[in-house]
Amino acid sequence: MLFQEPVITDLKIAIETHQHEPMWKALLHCIDHKELFGASMSEYEIYFNHSLLRSNQFNIRKLNWANSSMAFFNQYRALLSGAENNNDLTQPNASERNLYHYLSVHAHMR
Repeated sequence: MLFQEPVITDLKIAIETHQHEPMWKALLHCIDHKELFGASMSEYEIYFNHSLLRSNQFNIRKLNWANSSMAFFNQYRALLSGAENNNDLTQPNASERNLYHYLSVHAHMR
């Protein structure tokens, strides 16, 4: 996930203003230590929700994606937008060219 620096700066200021302490301490104080192994905090969820509340730069849209092992990576990679510029890939037709927005490659899927 890409983060925009102005959004992170605004998030940091908002947290520190509300909690009256550095952001890292404020976030740690939000974790229930009794549920340490069941508790979680996602920086992506915090960023996402803050962005939606405080900015009009973001919109929600469906992304097409695929999980892949390295063995099948080139097969999927050819279906990403921009793949037509890479001469060593099989050329997808126009309707397939933007089939996937991103791929997730996992070593455990070998």
